[in-house]
Amino acid sequence: MKKFSFLAIFLIFLINIFNSNVFSYGHRSQCYKLIKELNEGYINFSLKKKYKTYRNFKYLVSLIKRMESIEECENDRYFFKLLYLKADIFKSGGLVFRKEKYVIYSMKIYAEIYEEGIHSKRKKITEDAILNLATTYDNYFHFKDRALYWYEKYLDMFLKGKKRRWVKKRARELSNYLRKISDREAFLMNRKEFSFITRVDFWSSGHSTRVVVELDGPVYYTKNVLKGPYRVFIDFYNAYTNPYFLKRAIDVNGECLKRVRVGQFKRNISRVVLDFDREISVTTFHLDNPFKLVIDVNLEGVKRLVHKKVPGTRKKNIKVISKIKKEKKSKLANNKGIKGKKAKTKKEKVEVIPPERVNRNTLTRVLGLKVGTVVIDPGHGGKDPGTIGYGGIKEKNIALKIAKKLKVLLEKRLGLKVIMTRKKDVFIPLEKRPLVATKNNADLFISIHANSSRNDRAAGIETFYLGFTRNRRILSIAAYENALSQKNIGQLQDVIKKITLSEKLKESRRFAIDVNSSLWNTVKHLDPYAKNRGVKKAPFVVLIGTQVPSILVEIGFLSNRREAKIVSNSKNQDKIARALYYGIYKYLKEVGRVEKKASIN
Repeated sequence: MKKFSFLAIFLIFLINIFNSNVFSYGHRSQCYKLIKELNEGYINFSLKKKYKTYRNFKYLVSLIKRMESIEECENDRYFFKLLYLKADIFKSGGLVFRKEKYVIYSMKIYAEIYEEGIHSKRKKITEDAILNLATTYDNYFHFKDRALYWYEKYLDMFLKGKKRRWVKKRARELSNYLRKISDREAFLMNRKEFSFITRVDFWSSGHSTRVVVELDGPVYYTKNVLKGPYRVFIDFYNAYTNPYFLKRAIDVNGECLKRVRVGQFKRNISRVVLDFDREISVTTFHLDNPFKLVIDVNLEGVKRLVHKKVPGTRKKNIKVISKIKKEKKSKLANNKGIKGKKAKTKKEKVEVIPPERVNRNTLTRVLGLKVGTVVIDPGHGGKDPGTIGYGGIKEKNIALKIAKKLKVLLEKRLGLKVIMTRKKDVFIPLEKRPLVATKNNADLFISIHANSSRNDRAAGIETFYLGFTRNRRILSIAAYENALSQKNIGQLQDVIKKITLSEKLKESRRFAIDVNSSLWNTVKHLDPYAKNRGVKKAPFVVLIGTQVPSILVEIGFLSNRREAKIVSNSKNQDKIARALYYGIYKYLKEVGRVEKKASIN
């Protein structure tokens, strides 16, 4: 009896061991199959277009839930693989279906892998999880400080690896970028006050369009691009949209910009979307008091076809193109008539030249194009008095008087069409002034101003054309004329570097030299103590977007008692206007674009 009982117990023990092994082996094999299926499904979903459907995504999520319901799949062999695949699947789903919540959920899983991976030997999965966190913060959310934190975490944990060099380079770039961000931007990003989008205006003319978004306070903003169809959107942080703009599209119907849409993207983010019918370059900069974002759309950035032979006139150009078309049609007709083998035809070679390589300076001189329209911009006006000099003299009044006298001279003596940005004491926004030149197809643009300085002995004239500089004094002048701070001037210079200025830089510089030398020949007789401060580059907002030779002239220092008296005298204003006129005439004569004989008497 004892032997029987002992055998029974032994048999029961063997059966239990056998059953546990079979079941555990069965579960392990099931986990292995599920992991394999999940991995294959994820590869197809992320790489093959036909698998990128919501149905496939839901199927992969159901596989994850099945694995999580099996207890044996929780051991170290499958735990990290399952977690990592789960994170990758939700991240891919978020990017494909544009659902931010999926991306955020994947980042929580990556963070969990990192925390668990520190205490385990799964270095490869932990390394990939940290890199995923860093790149998602960097490229998707654009949180550069958080991205830098994870890049540095990677460098601390992994002293070797193929990706270490790239991570080190990117971490250096981000640290330099964050160092450059001013205290003002950091304040704007984190402040609790909200601003409202109050106005959205646009001016469209020829090949360019300018959109201005006005807010009642300063905000931090970012610019991004979406394709299919091509769109540019700007996000304003801590900003609300005026209810008037919600669910309304502003039809522009320009040559490439079709409409502007404004909406509330998130609770604290307003979004402005520009819809285009093609890919195009867009530049942005902002102005203060009030805060405005200026968006410039320019067709000059689009590639265009330029034939190797440059014809003498526009009519000849049309004839050459029509001949080429006729030749092509005749060759095609001949080819269709021949049966059997197709005849080989030589293709006409057309060279594609980006606009920055086109030497417009030489073309204008070679073709001998005549100037028809000049735009004169009297600085400041209305609520903006400009410099208030000795005896209460206002810059806006002096600039307007000289501009009117110059207009009469150009019209009577050269027969030019002259347009003024303002004819009376009214305020015209800085961003709108250069568009007057573009809208009227002007050939020259000149902005008239008077200077000022803390040093009341400072005297003389100077002339500027658009460019970037490191000279502090010139930057302070530009900051005053643009109504910007010194920090914002630095940001404006970055914008100017991106604009293709090579087409008009040489002409603007030549124009500035001629006007400055003519003005100096007059001013040195009016004021023997004056100085010729020369021709310089400066980042003036009023010169951005003109697309023609453009200059800004400072006729003297109103802060200087002697020069203020000279400039305010009516007879002296006549002499200054004649000097500016002769400078313009000299430039036009040099480039062969003036027909009438001019006198300066």
